[in-house]
Amino acid sequence: EDADATSTTGQGATTTSTLTATTATTEDQKAVVLAAYRAFWADVVAAGKTADWQSPRLARHATGKVLARVRGQFRALDSQGFVALGTIKVSPRVVRLAGEKAAVQDCVDTSRFRRYDPKNKRWLDQLGGQPDGQRSTLTLDGQGNWKVAESVVAGKCAGG
Repeated sequence: EDADATSTTGQGATTTSTLTATTATTEDQKAVVLAAYRAFWADVVAAGKTADWQSPRLARHATGKVLARVRGQFRALDSQGFVALGTIKVSPRVVRLAGEKAAVQDCVDTSRFRRYDPKNKRWLDQLGGQPDGQRSTLTLDGQGNWKVAESVVAGKCAGG
């Protein structure tokens, strides 16, 4: 389904996403990596609304340690009857692209993505906090999809 989205010609429907991934220019590939990275965060926000740790959306753009961590966080929230609401602001850039791995440097602002108690209609966290500098590794799966596989906090964001 993503073949048309990654193609730059009108005949993209006949190309497979794997072929597109291997023949795309580096800039095209970086754009695809960043789109997958941003989609990962959109999936986190969507699943947070109900703390749905089993949401199939989470596995669309995450794998390995990152998928396990996000599911664990939402499972804990769900078991307490809480959800996570709000937005997450990202400003990613690809810092390395080699074969089936990509490294993304980002400034992730989760200060407006907070725990909420729907039963008592109250926020559990205060607004605020500093954005975290994060370095994430995305890997290409067998179907030609980029997924966030690892993510580590790398200090505070510069200038933020």
